[in-house]
Amino acid sequence: MDKFSLYDFMSFFLPGVLAAFVGYQVIPEGVVVFKSLNELTDGLLFLMVALTLGLGIHRLTFGLLHLKWYKKWLYPSIETLVSDKYPDVSKKFNELNERFNQQKRSPDDLFDEAYYYLEYHDKITTAKAFQSMYFFLRNVFTIALVLLPLVLLLTLWGEFFFDWTHGFYYTLGVLVLLCGLPNITVFYRLKMVERVFFSYYVALAHAENKK
Repeated sequence: MDKFSLYDFMSFFLPGVLAAFVGYQVIPEGVVVFKSLNELTDGLLFLMVALTLGLGIHRLTFGLLHLKWYKKWLYPSIETLVSDKYPDVSKKFNELNERFNQQKRSPDDLFDEAYYYLEYHDKITTAKAFQSMYFFLRNVFTIALVLLPLVLLLTLWGEFFFDWTHGFYYTLGVLVLLCGLPNITVFYRLKMVERVFFSYYVALAHAENKK
């Protein structure tokens, strides 16, 4: 069975660090307890907060998948990914489907079967690396999504947090993330699905040739 990897951990820990850092910058100084503590305790508390935030954000992304626009932007279905719109994945799926899918399972069912087969036989490391990168980018997009109204609100409050110039650049940076990340995020989901189908095809062909 595939082990919990460093990639998996970093996919939610690093977004948690980002969220904790942003929070540390915008929360008023008197509210932050870290500054009154020694460096070791300060660091441990920061890591705990970052990990908790990262896990919370990761969980939030699964809840947001119920929103049609969020799912369309970041989580295209397997059926969509094996369509002619994505020829590389479509080719791998069609080869697998024609040779090893006598029961005519749906793309979703075939993907689930392939994924758990590879996981059980410990042949899913590369696909998991793509998946972890996908989760990382999806988590960062979700942070940007939460940050946008927050930055706008803090900018409207004026000098208590930061001036209009900083507010403009923070808002621009968040908008750039929101516009640029969906395409990159879907790319890594696409590569993960492609790798799962290709690896499953190779594994089944190898097992068939050994008979």
